[in-house]
Order: sequence, then structure tokens, then C-alpha cells
Amino acid sequence: MKILLAEDDLKMAEYLCAGLIENGHSVDHVTDGREALSYCLYQTCDIVILDRMMPGMDGLSVLKALRAALCGPNPQHVLIYGPPGVGKTAAARLVLVNATRITLENALCLLGLTAPERM
Repeated sequence: MKILLAEDDLKMAEYLCAGLIENGHSVDHVTDGREALSYCLYQTCDIVILDRMMPGMDGLSVLKALRAALCGPNPQHVLIYGPPGVGKTAAARLVLVNATRITLENALCLLGLTAPERM
């Protein structure tokens, strides 16, 4: 799978890229929201992992712009966001462990979240 990781925290990005590559995925990394949006509009990828708080454009704004520009009738997104110390790393590990067989519903269940609200 070709994955775009949009993460401005270089330590977190390095960790996520290493895990995804170790699991057989191809990963491109950008550090700001505008780069992520541009990449998605002009390149192809299977999955986009967005940080919520990034310079240039926050992850939610990128997601809304992508949805408006690209999505079909059944978009699926997994967002992992929050300030330091709230468990993003643990959640990222969980997603990495299950990356090759996970569905959105399974990820939300494993993370203890409810179904996403439609935007």
C-alpha cells in the first residue's frame, strides 16, 4: 500500500514510517497541511494519515478539502490526534500492528471510539 503521512513531529513521523515500511508499505512523508493537500490532489496514494495540528493547514481542514475534492460515496478516515501525553503513540502502534487487516470499524472499536460522524 502507498501511504502518505502528514506529521510535523519528526520523531513521531520517523516512528510511524519505520513501522509502516516494516509492514511492507511504501510511505511518503510531508510536514505541513498544505503539502499534504497538494500531494493528494496531484499524486496517488491508498491511505493518508493526517496529524490534527500541523503548520500551514490543520489536518481537519485538509480532510474536509480532500473530501470535497475527491471522495466517493463511502469515504473512510482514521484520525489520531491530540496534545502530547494522550496516547497517540499507543494508538499508532495499534493501527500499525493491524495495518494489513484493519477496517475503519475495527480500528474505531479497538481504539474505544464510536463510529465517526459524517461531515
